[in-house]
Amino acid sequence: AVLADAYARAERRLFLLDYDGTLNSPSTSASVSAAPSEGVLATLGRLVSDARNSVYVVSGRARGELGPWFAGLGPGLGIAAEHGYFFKPPGSPAWTARGDPAEDGWRAVVLPILQLYR
Repeated sequence: AVLADAYARAERRLFLLDYDGTLNSPSTSASVSAAPSEGVLATLGRLVSDARNSVYVVSGRARGELGPWFAGLGPGLGIAAEHGYFFKPPGSPAWTARGDPAEDGWRAVVLPILQLYR
């Protein structure tokens, strides 16, 4: 009752929903590649349709897999794919990569070390 009351009173709400383990739990999925169920899509659709809600699905899965699964929910859903490296904010048709490639200088230092212990 307390949570329902707070939800009803809130002017703005943020939902960050992990795909694997939350929306696609092992009990509802026999396969690692299982698409979201109709029930999950319907619930997300209801959340996204409320203008007071900001709804994001976060996942380690590839953007090419997540994008088609959730495309039918419209532009109101935000998605973070590949452990947050790719991000599609609500209202945007395009994915953006997080981070500046110029900040990848650490790779030149780390790669030889990883190759040494391969």
